[in-house]
Amino acid sequence: LNLWSNGEGKLRSILIVTHNIEEAVQMADRVVVLGSHPGHVIANVDVNLPRPRDKHAPEFEDMVDKLYSILTGRGNETMSKSPRTPNPLSGVKQMAAESPTNRMLPDATPGGLAGLLEIVAGYPDGIDLAELASALSFEVDDLFPLLDAGTLLGMLDVNRGHVTVTEVGHRWNDADILNSKVVFADIAMSHVPLVRAIDRALRQSRNGSLHGDLIVDLLRNKEPEDVARKQFHIAIEWGRYGELFDYDADDDILTLDEAAL
Repeated sequence: LNLWSNGEGKLRSILIVTHNIEEAVQMADRVVVLGSHPGHVIANVDVNLPRPRDKHAPEFEDMVDKLYSILTGRGNETMSKSPRTPNPLSGVKQMAAESPTNRMLPDATPGGLAGLLEIVAGYPDGIDLAELASALSFEVDDLFPLLDAGTLLGMLDVNRGHVTVTEVGHRWNDADILNSKVVFADIAMSHVPLVRAIDRALRQSRNGSLHGDLIVDLLRNKEPEDVARKQFHIAIEWGRYGELFDYDADDDILTLDEAAL
């Protein structure tokens, strides 16, 4: 910003690449939102805010919310939408027809999601994304994996940057310790094709066990090696939390959890 303001007219433009929405709004006059698989332009947004910019001003927060909506495929301005964008309104019937590779699992733990739900549930009318990030002393972008997990599981609704807990989310958040795992298992089986596929494969196997590399190899048909293994381990973490199945990493063996049996 100092370089731009002290350029004395010699500097015509600056190009910044960032994953931080607040940084983009703080610095840029124009934000180009990019998507992947394959690389493409999702939206081109002018930022007409006066300088210096106050990140706590309503206009600033509105712009952050707008870009978040575009980035996650929920904004009206979205020009192109990835088929893997989580849709929290999808029903069980639609999900049942989806391939385990159709939806990328966000890198979020059930414990982290439970903590986020507890905070958001404290606001009956929901909370703005920028305000939520500020309350947690983190950047908006840091919340993306947890928010994506919440919307994928139908527990959170994010509308133009305003976050609310859904009826499903309240059901899990209000459950006691004993029932929370049962509720989570039911939600994961309904909303996450990969978790459901692993559970069904285990139930159809002769001895109720599978090699984990079988699932990874199947995922590698659609994803690179590192992505396939990451998706596998996230699904295992979610399934283990819901006491659907266990995984012995030393022997690379998946088994049905006793509670599931």
